[in-house]
Amino acid sequence: MAFLMLIVIYAIVFQLWFTTSADLRVTQNDVTTTQLDQAIESALQEVFDRLRTDGEAETEAAGAAGAGATGGAGAAAAAAAAGGGEGGGEDSGPTDSREDSWGRAQRTTIGDVELRVFVQDEDGKLNLLTLLAPEEEQAEEAFERLVRLLDMMRDGSPDDLDRGDAIRIAEAVRRHMRERTNSLLPKPKLLSDNEEARDQGMPLSLNEFAVLQRVDENLFRDYRDERGEIVHALSAYVTVWSSPTRGAADSGQGAGGAAGQGGAGQGGATPAGANPAGGNQGGANAGAAGQNAADQAGANQAGAGQAGGGAGQAGGAGQAGGAAAGGAGQAGGAGSDEPNWGMVVNINTAPIAVLKSLFDDRELPPRVWDGVLEYRNKPEEPEEGEQAATQEEPMLDEYGQEIVARQIFDSLEELSEIDGYERLEEQTRARMAQLLTVRSHVFSIYVTARRKGMNENEFAGVLGVQKEDPRDEVRGRSQVRCVRCVVWRYVDGDTVRIVPLARWEVLDYTPLEVLDFPERDR
Repeated sequence: MAFLMLIVIYAIVFQLWFTTSADLRVTQNDVTTTQLDQAIESALQEVFDRLRTDGEAETEAAGAAGAGATGGAGAAAAAAAAGGGEGGGEDSGPTDSREDSWGRAQRTTIGDVELRVFVQDEDGKLNLLTLLAPEEEQAEEAFERLVRLLDMMRDGSPDDLDRGDAIRIAEAVRRHMRERTNSLLPKPKLLSDNEEARDQGMPLSLNEFAVLQRVDENLFRDYRDERGEIVHALSAYVTVWSSPTRGAADSGQGAGGAAGQGGAGQGGATPAGANPAGGNQGGANAGAAGQNAADQAGANQAGAGQAGGGAGQAGGAGQAGGAAAGGAGQAGGAGSDEPNWGMVVNINTAPIAVLKSLFDDRELPPRVWDGVLEYRNKPEEPEEGEQAATQEEPMLDEYGQEIVARQIFDSLEELSEIDGYERLEEQTRARMAQLLTVRSHVFSIYVTARRKGMNENEFAGVLGVQKEDPRDEVRGRSQVRCVRCVVWRYVDGDTVRIVPLARWEVLDYTPLEVLDFPERDR
């Protein structure tokens, strides 16, 4: 009896110990998660400030370039200066590039939480919303661009997609958007819905396409292949967040270019004199963010076209790439009345696969894009008098390497410095001016946070290898949390506003930026 009593007492004590220790582990994990979330929120607020400061500086530069220019030809000149058109000089307009304060990945520490932050601009990606273009010819061009991108984006990787796979995936994506009522995923009720086009549906995120047949789930995450090389997710090359509208300040056209179409309808023109640095806000991705930002966009823009509709043009502007408000042609040469339906890519930030997908190789030789890649990676030569102002200690990147200032395209006019550009046909150059910009308005902010244990062996400093206590994972000390936040930056009068489109999305992988010349040791 005494032995049985000991067994019962031991079982009771063991149960109490197990329950208490499990509750302790859960509590520790919850505390760690809360600390990581607070650190991530602090990092997001800092990035918001950087984006706002960058936008304010560019707005002031654009305002100075267009000072005194009001109405008529003056407004057209101001728009040209802001958008890099014929009237703008080499340094006359605002630009967005990896040389900006938000453009470089950064690492920091808050307490015992390590953070890595980097930002991708959605305007440097291919916009899937263009598959819903009302004109069949435009929609087919958008489809071919998507096929070319899928075919190229993983070149050199064992997981590369061949053209047949690219076509099947692109067809599944298009079918999901254009035959929405028959899709596997139930269609939500959105403000962008059009009763006359029930089969048309705008995706709220790229994750919608993960349920489609023939679409591999590995397309939606960054990972390393069998050779250790980084393979990027589809979200690094395509987007549904940037608005398919296009204003005068973004078009790259001379003297005030025409407004783009918003959603399946047509967006309002950006007033050439007002908001010189925020030309893409009309419509503000009305089809993507559940229309949360669309109302705010419409309040600050001269009429936003309804994303799912297609009724008349707001503000009375012509189609993108059409007749310019001030009457001047495009920066690439002669004007064009061919509608573009808002397809525009930032030439300073777009991955090379995105740039090469814009044109068929027979229409535009790939070596031109190779020249673009080379141009934006050449060291920036300091102007006279700037040598003395340089810092004595060079700035370092997140890997401890010296940061070298690179060239950027201050305007689309600088394409003339690319070898082979002047030999292109005038129509091709005009089309390039239609499809390219030097501005960005929608940004994805990725913050990865981790809290590491302090246990390490005595040789860690010599070998560079840290020995982790396996119990740290149980205790929650080695948790890793990655959050994505998508924001829209626009100009409201004299104020630069940051509007979250997707405030907090927890990812199950650690994303990395697409580099022009990837390094093996990152």
